[in-house]
Amino acid sequence: MAAIEFIEDSAVDAELDRQLRQLISTCFTKPGDAVFRDRRYFHEPPRWRWFVRGSPTELIAHIAAHDKLIGLTTGELRIAGIAEVCVHPQHRGQGLVRELLATAHEWLAAHEIPVAMLLGDKKHYASSGYRNISNPVRHWKPDPGVWLTETSDWVMVKPLRNFDWPTGLVDLRGPTF
Repeated sequence: MAAIEFIEDSAVDAELDRQLRQLISTCFTKPGDAVFRDRRYFHEPPRWRWFVRGSPTELIAHIAAHDKLIGLTTGELRIAGIAEVCVHPQHRGQGLVRELLATAHEWLAAHEIPVAMLLGDKKHYASSGYRNISNPVRHWKPDPGVWLTETSDWVMVKPLRNFDWPTGLVDLRGPTF
């Protein structure tokens, strides 16, 4: 098992910021992902981070989690929005994402967060307990500055304790993570 480190994003220093941006921009290479060269988050900073080092100056795997209060037809729900899940290309296939997620899930559940949500492909996350939801999801799209409501197979949830996912609209109350 890899040595997994945890940090609150507010405690990230300049050197760790450089390492995070380097890893994330290496892993995310689509045109819209260029933001990671300049910052360690996509739209807004997460609250927590878990990562694995290959050396004191190199990160090889990472996940972040946002502490979000979303709107559901049944009321409000506190979730962990999982983001910036990545493994350096030279270290893939070792189960690092599964280890990071398992560690984060345990920590989040212990801190009374009932559900983790991420935006991704089930072929990567089903083995960690994530499943697609069919709810319409409302979110802010900063460029071009509009609210969108979409149903998509890229929204996935994992209950971290006994929780039945509701039907109806999911309002992220902000941008995707």
